[in-house]
Amino acid sequence: MKCPLTLTGVRDREDITGWAGDDCLEEECAWWCEPMGCCEVEALRRTLKHVAEELAYMVEKMPHADQFTK
Repeated sequence: MKCPLTLTGVRDREDITGWAGDDCLEEECAWWCEPMGCCEVEALRRTLKHVAEELAYMVEKMPHADQFTK
């Protein structure tokens, strides 16, 4: 896995062609989250994704205005 803190886009003349960065240091890194077994940046991404999925589920369950008209 590449470290998200050191990723940079590799550009050619027209667009980004790939990503370059250092390899993940895992437990040796100050950003390592032991309980989640990943980098804090990745842990934050996972948490935000979970919150977004829960909010989307709540929106699906909300009543729509058309349900209250005759």
